[in-house]
Amino acid sequence: MIYYFSGTGNSRYVANLLGEILDEDTYYIPHARGALVQPQGNTLGFVFPVYSWGVPPIVIEFFNKLKQEFIDNVKKRAMPVWCVMT
Repeated sequence: MIYYFSGTGNSRYVANLLGEILDEDTYYIPHARGALVQPQGNTLGFVFPVYSWGVPPIVIEFFNKLKQEFIDNVKKRAMPVWCVMT
């Protein structure tokens, strides 16, 4: 599973390309906010831009709202977690 945020489309392109290569579903972070997400797939990836001042606030907010249960499930499944910053 790949979560991504994209302002101009560059990160969306990278996320979708990686999703095809890795056979993982992609999820747009603004649509996933507030949803009860469950680990799926073989890996957990995040793709987002880095602005001159840092990570977009919406991405930080998404990370902060991940439930401990989600994090524990990722650890139990030993899912590799990775990140691509565009």
